[in-house]
Amino acid sequence: MVPLFWNEFPLITNVSGPVQLALAVFWYLGLAFFAIQNLLLWFYNVYIVTDERIIDVDFFGLLYKNVNTTQIRKIEDVNYSQVGMMSSMFNYGNVIIQTAAEQRSEDRREEASAFTFEAVSNPDRVVKVIGELMEQEEKEEYEGRTR
Repeated sequence: MVPLFWNEFPLITNVSGPVQLALAVFWYLGLAFFAIQNLLLWFYNVYIVTDERIIDVDFFGLLYKNVNTTQIRKIEDVNYSQVGMMSSMFNYGNVIIQTAAEQRSEDRREEASAFTFEAVSNPDRVVKVIGELMEQEEKEEYEGRTR
């Protein structure tokens, strides 16, 4: 919409028609690049929940990604939040997963961390499924069937 109102800007009205056309083309190319980049970043942010672990793949730019994983047995708390009228109407929200604090193994030390799954559809069902997996893992550990 901005190129439609360029006649209101004195610097742009002083340039010739072909230059105004070139500016409009560059404006729309930049806008298309911005939209495609945001679509790709949204599309490739992936949250995977299996019966053994949780994987969070976050893209922060076209060339940078961050992959976090944790085992189900290390999860301490799972909750979700829905903020605003739109998230309540369309039933989406953020799922926050807290992992165990500072466990020491032979070769590394793990700190407490939080996984945040942003804009997840049906966050209450996701929390319920992860809770059921946590209960199943505790039961298997109690019965001595873990690896």
